[in-house]
Amino acid sequence: MIGNATEFVVPCKKSTPRNRSLEINITICDIEDVKRVIILPPAAKDLRRYRADAGRLIAKIEAYASAPETLANNIKSLKGSTALRLRVGEFRIIFEETSDEIIVTKIAPRGSVYD
Repeated sequence: MIGNATEFVVPCKKSTPRNRSLEINITICDIEDVKRVIILPPAAKDLRRYRADAGRLIAKIEAYASAPETLANNIKSLKGSTALRLRVGEFRIIFEETSDEIIVTKIAPRGSVYD
């Protein structure tokens, strides 16, 4: 156990070539400094429009909220605005960040997000 983290082993039904069962170590951390993500209605509408990629987009937003340093190379600030841009494949997520919140304002493909 590390700090507030709890570690336990979960048996996996998948087997190796030698028919040995695998075990997966899972660590659950009690992280308190995760930012709250707010998706505004226009961004929610964009997620519904790009439904096939919505899971991947939300996963990246959540990953940035929990550990911003992991996606630092995919974040840029927009000129003339306080908004930031998160790059996720061909999509761009426009958001504003405060000390405890991430407010997603727009999600769109690369070519049309800045219109």
